[in-house]
Amino acid sequence: MISIDRLRPRSVLCTLAALLFIGAVVPAACVEGVGGGGGGGTGGGTIYFIDTGRETNYLWGMGSDGSNTTEIGKWGYFNAPSRAFHNSQRWYLTTLGIPNESYPNGNQRVEVFAIRGDYDNLLNNNGETRVQLTNDPTLQAYFGWSQGMHWLPGDLAVSFKARRWVGNVLVEGGLYTANLAYRADGNIVGLTAQPAAPTLAFPLDGNGSPAFGRHSWGLSSTQVAYIDSPETGLWVANLSTGTKTRIYSGGVGYLDWAQDGTKILFGSGTIRTVKPTGAGLRTVIGPRYINNVVVSGFGHAYFSPTASHITCVGIMNLPGGGIDNDVIRATATGGSVTNLTNTSTINEIPIAWR
Repeated sequence: MISIDRLRPRSVLCTLAALLFIGAVVPAACVEGVGGGGGGGTGGGTIYFIDTGRETNYLWGMGSDGSNTTEIGKWGYFNAPSRAFHNSQRWYLTTLGIPNESYPNGNQRVEVFAIRGDYDNLLNNNGETRVQLTNDPTLQAYFGWSQGMHWLPGDLAVSFKARRWVGNVLVEGGLYTANLAYRADGNIVGLTAQPAAPTLAFPLDGNGSPAFGRHSWGLSSTQVAYIDSPETGLWVANLSTGTKTRIYSGGVGYLDWAQDGTKILFGSGTIRTVKPTGAGLRTVIGPRYINNVVVSGFGHAYFSPTASHITCVGIMNLPGGGIDNDVIRATATGGSVTNLTNTSTINEIPIAWR
């Protein structure tokens, strides 16, 4: 959870430039002009990652070859960018605290917000760039990498983990979805309706939390993959039939469903792929040397837009001692493993590939 005052400026220079160009085309750098280096030979698109080695968690983007690295925002914690541009911008999901309000357990009340890519809390902070989506004091949303907030295929809806209070009692929990409302120019303006019940319900565990972890959507909004709790298996739910199928048994720490629908990327320490049916299980990346540095494990893996490549974090065991996290790229079959950031004092962790 982050409070509103922790959402920091994306770039003062970028915002000032935008103010100077009122009524004109916004400069490309202000329309998230990041990435683009490498092309299809390295996966194409933009790899988004956070930098935890400076004063806060910064959001960055770079090309698939590691070039054109650009700081996008200093927003604290946030989740994956929208699949497409809307009103010339990527959008990001987060929860923000509601001042002076709390749930029955004492936690500060939070609501789900959509943050536009050119948000700046000093110079560009308004209802256009920071849009409140949920508005329900009984619905407690979770936030963070371990829970995940996502855009459904087509960016017509968003999903998030939450639980509901009635009085002082928790009555339900699970994966909630909500349809987005867009203006004619593509700007997000809110939801078409507040979510009334979980799209995929889960029992509450001993801590009152819905018993599932991360999730990822398939080609349509009717199929979603998720990790059970306490992270001992990978499942696929078909919302149209109401079925849930375990496709892998064992430790799973993260997952990403390829945008072409063919494979699911997952693992814990090593990176594996499997078909949505559970067939074709394959380990594609395991512990190894990269540039004479021992990489003891991998995590937070994501497919490129065409599913030809993957990016992930590599846990680098530095020769002089200590551990560093770098952004790694490889082919979808585990070839051409490359360290894209290669820093020894800054931890970088990918959050998406678009």
